[in-house]
Amino acid sequence: MAHHSDLIFEDLMRFFWASKQHEKAKEQNPQNPQLDFIYIIDEEMKGIDQMWHLFLLYTQDYSDFCFKYFGLFKHCIS
Repeated sequence: MAHHSDLIFEDLMRFFWASKQHEKAKEQNPQNPQLDFIYIIDEEMKGIDQMWHLFLLYTQDYSDFCFKYFGLFKHCIS
């Protein structure tokens, strides 16, 4: 059985994946008005935000992850 923290980390990975897919779609379709939005973490996603901050404390692991999947160190999702 997965721990609550494991589930939140999986949600964080989903958030990263979705934001990356959105970024790619915007690059491929810059004129598409349906893609004219930004990803945010609102109050309902507080657990994901806290997990992200915890991941940042493991700086080398987070840096390795960012460069592997984003090609740069992500300070925020754009």
